[in-house]
Amino acid sequence: MVSPSGLIHRLRSGWNPEEAISAAPATRGQSDVVAKPVRAFGITQTVTAWSRDRRCKVTATTPGARLKRGIPPEAAITVPPFDLHK
Repeated sequence: MVSPSGLIHRLRSGWNPEEAISAAPATRGQSDVVAKPVRAFGITQTVTAWSRDRRCKVTATTPGARLKRGIPPEAAITVPPFDLHK
């Protein structure tokens, strides 16, 4: 269960209320971006799970960093490095 301060942080970071309450809390050394459920290709998984998905074409840390910058989930997961700017 997420702590009250964690819930407030998630809501202020733009999480929808249902996900903010139901998602597992981040573990030590893991950010909420990595724990946040992300919907892509009609499936909702955490960023960590997406980084292990066979469709992921980037390193494990890249999808979370790209999502923080506002890149759409499918592109954050599948576009190889340096191809986002073409």
